Amino acid sequence: TKGVSEYQAGRADAAEACFRESVRILHDAGDARWEGIARCQLAIVMQDAARWDDARAMLVEAKRCAERDGAWNVTVMVDQARAALAHALGELDEAEVLYAAVVDTHRRVRNRPFLGIYVGYRGVVARERGDLDRAASLLAEACDALESDHEFLLAGDVFDHDQLVDFISHLRSDDAAVRNRPHPFEVGRYFDV
Repeated sequence: TKGVSEYQAGRADAAEACFRESVRILHDAGDARWEGIARCQLAIVMQDAARWDDARAMLVEAKRCAERDGAWNVTVMVDQARAALAHALGELDEAEVLYAAVVDTHRRVRNRPFLGIYVGYRGVVARERGDLDRAASLLAEACDALESDHEFLLAGDVFDHDQLVDFISHLRSDDAAVRNRPHPFEVGRYFDV
């Protein structure tokens, strides 16, 4: 927790030192689950410092720890971090594959609060790839997930019910606006005379 506190306080060097020490201690203790989590946290610090290669290498090691441990929650945490790194680097194909794996895991274990979030990230990647139809369908799926399970957002007065209803309505309006208009390819193919 000291590494997290240092990171939240903006002291990246101190956070990195704490996470490195945690990795060493957990590795020596043979605790693959917590070693994988510590490596994932260390990779996030490296990513924030634009040390992309170091972050990627650390996530490869975190993935190995997750595979040794076999816990779905560590595996999905590592895949989330790997997807975010690929997305940040513009590696959209890899980001899509990793986000899809994360969504499948959350769907399989019925972790609905996070399902909508990662479906939304897939939609962002689809939009950046220029696949607007896919982005729109993922947006609709993210809205469905948010509508079906949003109690976690109401806890602690983060959002109130009316805000969520308005937000979902706004997203659905955007989705309808995209779906109810011809795609540029259709215009070029059928209306270009």
